[in-house]
Amino acid sequence: MAPSPVSSLTLRLISALILAPAVLLALWLGRPWFDLLLVLAAGLMAREWADLVGAPRQRFMLIGLAGCLVLLPLLGLGIGWALLTSVAAALAIATLWRHSHRAGWLAAGLLVAGLPCLAAAWLRESAAEGRAILFWSFLVVWATDSGAYAFGRLIGGAKLAPRISPNKTWAGFFGGLVSAMAAGAAIGALAMAAGWVPRGLDLALLALASAGASLVGQAGDLAESALKRRFGAKDSGHIIPGHGGLLDRADSLLAVIPAVALVVGLARLDVMLWP
Repeated sequence: MAPSPVSSLTLRLISALILAPAVLLALWLGRPWFDLLLVLAAGLMAREWADLVGAPRQRFMLIGLAGCLVLLPLLGLGIGWALLTSVAAALAIATLWRHSHRAGWLAAGLLVAGLPCLAAAWLRESAAEGRAILFWSFLVVWATDSGAYAFGRLIGGAKLAPRISPNKTWAGFFGGLVSAMAAGAAIGALAMAAGWVPRGLDLALLALASAGASLVGQAGDLAESALKRRFGAKDSGHIIPGHGGLLDRADSLLAVIPAVALVVGLARLDVMLWP
């Protein structure tokens, strides 16, 4: 028997109340806890990806490679070398399984599972305000998800992309956008008060940046929905009650974290990509 909407919502809330503080605590503590969390996340997502695309025999290979990608910065490699290594590994997978129709999907899975975790590790340790940037990224994405869910349920109305994700509505889309902007401005104000970022931060600009992150995150959410529809799956896994798999829960972050890392890397010309 399918769970009722109330029980499903309860499971989502309980899962969020357990997982969100654990992620934020690991981010606050930094190494080695945040690195261990990222390695675990990369491995779990790689496993779900291999099963989702119909390549369970390659799951352990994908898990190992995704976990190793996240550990590359710990070996003293700059982010540039780590990125090159990840792309080379993906090309190697595509070459080794070139006769399989799953080769491209396996290669993509390594990048989807590994690169966002690699970007998060780099942001936490390399950017001047990396911890604050990641806090902002996580909370803006979660505000988007919560706002979209709440506004979508309360208002309903026209569907956003019925062929990809029948439950998403335009009300949820704009609700997530507004929630992200409000959360981003609030986080900026708190970060200034705590001394995490310099005083004088432009909160209006931060709200606009939060809207941009929300758009990227919702695009990532739709992309994961399209992937599941492509392979006829309702969820990517069953590890998180009320949410499904880790890919289901982290789909927006998988798009937002690399985008934020790219913007930070381009904006900070003093960062040495190739030590």
